[in-house]
Formats: sequence, C-alpha cells, structure tokens
Amino acid sequence: MKFGKACVAPLLASMLSSSALANPPITVITPMTLVRQAFAANNCTLALPQARGLRSDAHPPTGDDWAWLNSIIVACDEKAGDNAATYKDALAATMTDPSSIYVWRMRLRYEFGEKRWHEALATIDAMAIAKPAALNSIPIRAYFTLHQQFDTSDDAQSDVHLLRLLNDTYKPDEPFADMETLRLAYARRLYDAGDKVGAGAIINAIQSFGGLVEVSLDPDFRALQDPKVDLHLAAERQYTEDGIAAAQHLDIQGTMPRFLASSAMSASIDLALAISASPSAFRPSRNLAMPRP
Repeated sequence: MKFGKACVAPLLASMLSSSALANPPITVITPMTLVRQAFAANNCTLALPQARGLRSDAHPPTGDDWAWLNSIIVACDEKAGDNAATYKDALAATMTDPSSIYVWRMRLRYEFGEKRWHEALATIDAMAIAKPAALNSIPIRAYFTLHQQFDTSDDAQSDVHLLRLLNDTYKPDEPFADMETLRLAYARRLYDAGDKVGAGAIINAIQSFGGLVEVSLDPDFRALQDPKVDLHLAAERQYTEDGIAAAQHLDIQGTMPRFLASSAMSASIDLALAISASPSAFRPSRNLAMPRP
C-alpha cells in the first residue's frame, strides 16, 4: 500500500520546512537550534549525528523540541534510504511523548510496506489512544486495505477489532472520505455473529445516500432499518453537502466531476427500491467494494 511518500512527503514538507524552522527566532544558540538549522539547510550529514547525540544527552530537549528532534532523525533516516533505521527510530519516537504525526505515519508506512498487518493493527490501536490526530490523518484506503487483508485471510478477530476501532474513533481528515463501507462491513460482522442490536445501531446511523442504498439492497440489513428512511431526501442532502465540499476543495482532482455525478443520484433511487422489493433477486456479497475516492 503506497500511502507513504505520496502522503508523507507533503506532511513532512509542511511540518519540518515551515518558516519557523527555516528561520527560527534565535535568541540563544542551543544544540537544538543547530540541529534545526542543519536540517533546514538540507544537511542531514550534519543534522543526524547531532540529533542522535542530543537525543541521548543526559538533559535532552523537552516538549515540542523533543517531537521535532525525533522527526528530524526519522526524516534523515528516510532520506538516506535506511528503512530499518527509519522504522526503528519511528517506533521509538512513537513510544515517547510528545510525538509528531509524521513519526506515526512513518511507522505505519513501514509496516504496510513489509505486510506486517498485525503490527500495523497494533500501531493503529496505539494511535487511537496516544495520537488521534495521526489516526485521522491516514488515508481511508490504507485502512480499507488492512480490512481486506484480514477479511480475505479469514482473520475475523483482527477484522472486527479494526472495524470497531475505526467505527468508534476514526474521523478522517481527507475530504470526501466515505466511512460507510467500513461501517457496513462492521455491521455485517456483528450481524453474522448474532448481534442484531449492534448491527442495527450501525445501520441506523448511516446517513449517506450510497450507504442507505446499500442497506436497502441487503435483506438482512433492510429488516433492521428504520422504515421512515427517505432515500430521496438523503440524495438531496448529499448533493448539497458534496456541492459545498467541492467548492471548498477545488484543488482536489476529480472534485467537480464527483459533484456533478452526484446530481444523478435521484434517478437511481427507483432502481434501488425496485431491487430491494425483490430480496430473492439480490444476495449480499462480502463487503469488499472500494470506498469512494
């Protein structure tokens, strides 16, 4: 899953190349100031040994400087192409406080790259507790990839753990990230395990048009759905919300085509209702459709 360099690089650029870092207000020249200046000058040859020495000092930096220091070390490891050191230092950094979003993402990136799915789940668990902002910064497709791995390998316990955690705590930063597919996958797990109350609670919290249509097409879920759900109203609401979001995020590729496509939602409602009226014509499959981009 290559959510690393494409997503981490911009984050690192904004985090470690800010004007405050490039031109820090200098009142006293401290060892941390020298590390920051070396890194801002793109000189990891100088910054990395200084940073490592400072980290192991009897009186290392504290607070935000500690988070900066660990981020610089990990960034220089990554720049050198030393994956083992990158992971080792990112792992160590996430076990201290405070820690940056960047080091958490680098830890998870390595685990995905090495297909260490259970270690990745442990990292996501830890993020939910120690750094929720890092959890929310991860692209939803990364979590969906992990769900697919557990689902296709019949690791129900890990899959339920992941889906429960995301359902309860994940609030994606990325615009248009659609949680409904993962929520319905969690509802299916609960339903199949005999927990219709839990599944029903998730189903009746679904508000997106796509999610509601999917529920209406599933005979099991439809039986648990509030009969007062109005698909026409849901389509109009999503059309309005997508239009507002599109106007706010014109820099995102595909935003306007996505918004324009949503205007056709109402036309699909009659088909959805016709299918849902004939349960025998539909058999719910494993919930592996990709979420909306």
